[in-house]
Amino acid sequence: MYIMTPLHEIPKDIDISNYPDHVVRAMHGLVSLKTAERKAARKQLIKNGDGILPYIHDMVCSDNKQLRWEAAQILKHFASESSMSSLIHMMADHESSIRWIAGETLIKLGRISLGPLLKELIDKSSNSNFRDGALRVLKGILTEEEKIHYNELLDGLYNYQKFGHAVPVLAGNARRELEKKN
Repeated sequence: MYIMTPLHEIPKDIDISNYPDHVVRAMHGLVSLKTAERKAARKQLIKNGDGILPYIHDMVCSDNKQLRWEAAQILKHFASESSMSSLIHMMADHESSIRWIAGETLIKLGRISLGPLLKELIDKSSNSNFRDGALRVLKGILTEEEKIHYNELLDGLYNYQKFGHAVPVLAGNARRELEKKN
């Protein structure tokens, strides 16, 4: 167990009323100003196993960027398919480090990420943060042959000003094709 210097406030945008005490205590550590406390709290939550993931999924939507970053780190550790929607949600985060961790985790999850990512890309193609992350994830997962086949989609993500109008349609087509293939 880790020792924590003064309790730090958990953001009010998370309802912790139904959270187990050990998760609440660890959350205080996650929002600490001290790196050692944050690392110890993260380690303690991870030690509890993937049963903590529903609570971590809530943290992804917090206004507190430190808590979102810590949630991303924990989700990266577990790299669970059950976290897919939270990871995809984080792809639009305004903090680049959070987007980066979410993208790394989606790449780690592999091809099962493609369908949900492309589905979300249809709706969020106008979000530059999401587009940039989606491009990185697609390049990290698609085979070389698929990169050539979906070149228009990748170009649309890269050069949205010129080709962006086609991204939702291309993402939808790619999703259907990849779902048939897998």
